[in-house]
Amino acid sequence: MTLVFRQPSVARALPDAIRSISLGGPSLSQGSLPDCDGIEPKCIHCVNTAKPEQASLRHKGKRSVETLIHAILRSMRTPTKQDLPRINHLLATSELPTDDLPEQDLTLFTIVETAGELVAVGGLQRCGGVALLRSVATAPPARGHGYARAIVNRLEELGSSAGLVELFLLTETAETFFQSLGYQRLPRAQAPTTIAQSRQFSDLCPDSAAFMSKRLVPAH
Repeated sequence: MTLVFRQPSVARALPDAIRSISLGGPSLSQGSLPDCDGIEPKCIHCVNTAKPEQASLRHKGKRSVETLIHAILRSMRTPTKQDLPRINHLLATSELPTDDLPEQDLTLFTIVETAGELVAVGGLQRCGGVALLRSVATAPPARGHGYARAIVNRLEELGSSAGLVELFLLTETAETFFQSLGYQRLPRAQAPTTIAQSRQFSDLCPDSAAFMSKRLVPAH
């Protein structure tokens, strides 16, 4: 099975490294990607209900996801102040808070660009020895192709390298996605003081948002 791009322009914009990946069988063309990329919750359902004879194909698909993520990682970079208007627009389009964006340390953010267009963004807001995982967004035409997972992977590596021990986040719509990445829901009352004092926690995100955390593996 394949997932056909709804907008051909998205396929054309993907990095060449992604478009040319081979699975040892049919290659991934610019018109399709594996249907179960591990990003959307429905993909977990696909894996659980796969027929036994599809196991080999699923295994190949799993390897392809890892290769895709590595290709996306190579297209990432640290944003600059000149990128702020585009980041602000993407976050606003995704209905994520932007009021405190100018205050953030952009060295703890990462973006993905394809063909000169901002495709995905995410960042960390350091709060002592921990941080908020925040502002993770993907442009609508590029959703479902692994960008969010790759962004989170990179930010976790960045956090570990910076000596952070745990990441926290607030989400209204992506709890299942973050659970698939190892994040666990916590009562808001258990938030560390430094997290609770952040504008994201105390003001910008509604009380209905799920509060989640994940311990980081120390960098070697």
